[in-house]
Amino acid sequence: MADVPDQPSPQAALRTLADASASDQAVRSALSMLAVTPVLVPVIDRRDLQPPNAGPWSFVLPVFRHAEDLCAVPVFTCEERLGAALPNVLAYRLVPLGRLAAMWPAPELYLVIDLGHPDAFVLPDEVVRTVLAQP
Repeated sequence: MADVPDQPSPQAALRTLADASASDQAVRSALSMLAVTPVLVPVIDRRDLQPPNAGPWSFVLPVFRHAEDLCAVPVFTCEERLGAALPNVLAYRLVPLGRLAAMWPAPELYLVIDLGHPDAFVLPDEVVRTVLAQP
């Protein structure tokens, strides 16, 4: 039986993005892979778990202020990375990253994938909205 090649993982895509020697094609491929990847969006306040009269895509994004002028939304590629970065968070929403990007709320927000991990990657809003956004 032939070996099945390993499927690219979100973590491998993040390593490609962080690799300064990666080709343009490899970077585009990594971003395309991430766009269809479900990510874990932490639920910081339990009241946000079941907002009244909200649809399935209506929820509060966690926004962390890193500096005076930097606000970021953290998302995670797996439960282990979420737990390591935010151990007090007990719940999350699983959202396709492209869907989250298509609903990106504000130009001043950055997206941080896997906050606190060596593979963490920060994307400015223009990349989130134009490259990752999927209809």
